[in-house]
Amino acid sequence: RRAAVRGGLFGLGLFGFGIYWVYISLHDYGNAPAPFAALATFLVILLMALYPTAAGWLVVRWGPPPGLLRWVLVFPALWTLLDWMRSWLFTGFPWLALGYSQIDAPLGQLAPYLGVFGVGWATLLSVGLLRVLLDSYVGYAMRTLSLMLLGILWLGIWGLGHIHWVEPTGSPLRVAIIQG
Repeated sequence: RRAAVRGGLFGLGLFGFGIYWVYISLHDYGNAPAPFAALATFLVILLMALYPTAAGWLVVRWGPPPGLLRWVLVFPALWTLLDWMRSWLFTGFPWLALGYSQIDAPLGQLAPYLGVFGVGWATLLSVGLLRVLLDSYVGYAMRTLSLMLLGILWLGIWGLGHIHWVEPTGSPLRVAIIQG
């Protein structure tokens, strides 16, 4: 139950701050009355918060016991699956997928290979490995394995950063867009 509450609170914070613009779109540009726009925005936030709530509840209720398997395999896979489902289920709401948080971070280098959901999965994989590494209930062997896997993952990501995907040809083209 605590995991579901924590997931729900995380979801309320993430979507409460991340999709406030729905109110502006409905009220300012859609001319919806303020109470309706506020209620609709609140309901969207609640609906979106159900996904992290479900992730927290499912991993504790149906997942393996705490340790390497739970935090490195099950939780990242489950969160990524729910992030992906949120992007298309019930017409979809792809905003604020976890992978977008890494666009300017080292894990963003995985985007050409894995896409936004793969980057989100790699983020949670890294967090899971750190969680196991710092967990006082996990034995020395699991901590060592966690540290080795984290090192391999991040060395691989560092190596990907040295790949140049495109080479500029010719002189730059200046373009302007005007929105009315």
